Amino acid sequence: MKTSDFNYSLPPELIAQEPLSERASARMLVVDRETGDLRHSMVRELPGFLSPGDLLVANETRVVPARLFGKRCDTGGKVEVLLVEPDGEGRWDAFFRASGRARPGI
Repeated sequence: MKTSDFNYSLPPELIAQEPLSERASARMLVVDRETGDLRHSMVRELPGFLSPGDLLVANETRVVPARLFGKRCDTGGKVEVLLVEPDGEGRWDAFFRASGRARPGI
């Protein structure tokens, strides 16, 4: 699997800039596992989709607003770096995407 498998176009106006004041009003996409049908819903309706014995995992991670854009020194091609997590020694784990092959010094 490649990280590029997860690339998709998302218009900036559809990206939330701050959480809703009423978090239960957040939108939720529900997939019917038997039919594959998709249904738009809201978080407040989540209990109605759960059955006894289901496991609900809450992701409480926060997004670091650390997306860097630049250009390659040699070709002027686009470069994007998403800083994910500091390693505690002044470096970061990151995702890197460029218009060509990644090499040191670009």
